[in-house]
Amino acid sequence: MKFDVQYLSFFVIKVDGKEGQTDKSYKHYQTMDGYEYLDSDIKKFLDGEFTRISKRKVEKYPNTEQAPTKIGRFIVEPGHELTSNPNFNMLVRLRTVDDKEDYKNACDDLLRIYLDTSRYEVAP
Repeated sequence: MKFDVQYLSFFVIKVDGKEGQTDKSYKHYQTMDGYEYLDSDIKKFLDGEFTRISKRKVEKYPNTEQAPTKIGRFIVEPGHELTSNPNFNMLVRLRTVDDKEDYKNACDDLLRIYLDTSRYEVAP
């Protein structure tokens, strides 16, 4: 399998937990286009990671919630197309950007929603 990197963004996520409260913040580190990626030091590392990911076996319906890799599906109500799903629309926007700045902004939106998930909650 061949991966074609058009854009790549890096963010640093910081999670601080204080007495049952969680403060989450993030900072944009770097965004590069495909040409910058080809000339970067990170390419060699990510090429190895992409190879490992593409060889990983994935179960469609794993027996455990802790499965390392799952195939996700977008759920839509009958009579509503995928284009009515805001999560799907956000990913389509990310895939169809025209320049590096638009890609960074789309990643920023996706990251803000990701930080609102419970995965990064700090236990008291």
